[in-house]
Amino acid sequence: MKPKPNMGATVCIYELTEGSGSASLTVIKSANQAAEDLRWASIKETRHLQVTQKNTKPLAGVGDEAWFTGNLEKGKAGVSAIIARRGNAHFVLDVMTLDYRASPEQMTAIAKKVAASL
Repeated sequence: MKPKPNMGATVCIYELTEGSGSASLTVIKSANQAAEDLRWASIKETRHLQVTQKNTKPLAGVGDEAWFTGNLEKGKAGVSAIIARRGNAHFVLDVMTLDYRASPEQMTAIAKKVAASL
């Protein structure tokens, strides 16, 4: 992975050095818990973060609440995301690659670091 050029100081996007694809991290901090509760409810509805949804599962140990979305093939993820919240903030770690090469374990490790820093 390498940083994508010309993205500005507030955007964190990395491109694959071999093949095609990218990973991005978006972090949103709310003014207070009530504001975050409203945002989180909206994200859960928009992203269909429910156990009954296909290719969506809760992720333990990442922030206050976290979800993995995406399909796995031979233990690797293609287009996928970890969506999590902690306190007055939430974040999305998106992986955009059509070939199944992303490691769900590495994604989870990164998400744990992000959640711990909020």
